[in-house]
Amino acid sequence: LVKEELKKQGEPTSEFSDKALEDFIENLEGDKSHPAFRPDHFRNSPLEPESSVSTLMLEQYKRELAARREKTEYMATYGFLGYPLLQTADILTMKGEAVPVGRDQLSHLEFAREIVRRFQRIYKKEIFPEPQALLSESPFVPGIDGRKMSKSYNNSILISDSPEEIREKVKMAITDPQKIRKADPGRPEVCNIFFYHKLFSSEGIVKQVDLTCRNGTLGCVDDKNHLATILAEKLAPIRERRAKFAANEKHLQEILHEGGKKARSLAEKTLEEMKELMHLKYG
Repeated sequence: LVKEELKKQGEPTSEFSDKALEDFIENLEGDKSHPAFRPDHFRNSPLEPESSVSTLMLEQYKRELAARREKTEYMATYGFLGYPLLQTADILTMKGEAVPVGRDQLSHLEFAREIVRRFQRIYKKEIFPEPQALLSESPFVPGIDGRKMSKSYNNSILISDSPEEIREKVKMAITDPQKIRKADPGRPEVCNIFFYHKLFSSEGIVKQVDLTCRNGTLGCVDDKNHLATILAEKLAPIRERRAKFAANEKHLQEILHEGGKKARSLAEKTLEEMKELMHLKYG
């Protein structure tokens, strides 16, 4: 995501522009309007102990590094090679037991569990729980182009999108390629719009869309307009909450600061525990 931001601003992607990165982070913080945002949230990037935890875990990662390096020369930097390890450090520093992830992240979480098992087998003490996946009822949500929804693919509908932006994005969503004309019978099971209906629409609407799509009385344009209206209404409370945060940036920064203090205390305790176990405490 940072690379995409830097590309947009004409910055070389091999170097970080401080301003571009800071602006990017601030934009992400504005999206803390998500219903899951709590008063103890924090930025994890300034947590120095977390970087140290990932470094101490590097010994457990040597075989994985070698295997990844052999696959492609493109992944020749630690930024690419070490991403799963940094993600593992994010989880283990806080001794996370359950991690909310999408289906595409399950392999990374299994890697984190393997790191935990290997570390505790070598040092003969269990100090970390093996993190388990916390999946929602929809562990995979396709983007408007059918691939996984991601900002990197520019195929996502954002919780901060206005009703107009939602409508424009939904218009571009892929539907059943065999339903060319309105009267053609459709196949809801292969249609992205129907997938979104199952997530956001009422049971009655889902049944109606399924029936009228299959019998050719519902066209894709009408269906997209209907879905866009539903999405805009469902996301309205989140947009309103986001606006409140945006209007009080000081309060938002206070939340992140207080959450950061709590997280730093936990991270330092974990790091000290690791150093003692690895006989790396001196003096």
